[in-house]
Amino acid sequence: MALEISSNQVDRIYIRTLEQICETLNVKLHELIVEEE
Repeated sequence: MALEISSNQVDRIYIRTLEQICETLNVKLHELIVEEE
C-alpha cells in the first residue's frame, strides 16, 4: 500500500471535524449524538 493511515489518525481527524462543526453550529457534541431507546 502506498498510503497507510492508522485508524487512530482517522478517528482523530473525524472527531476534530465533528468538533469544528459543533463549534460552528454552537452545539455540544453530546447533543448531536443522541441514543434512542
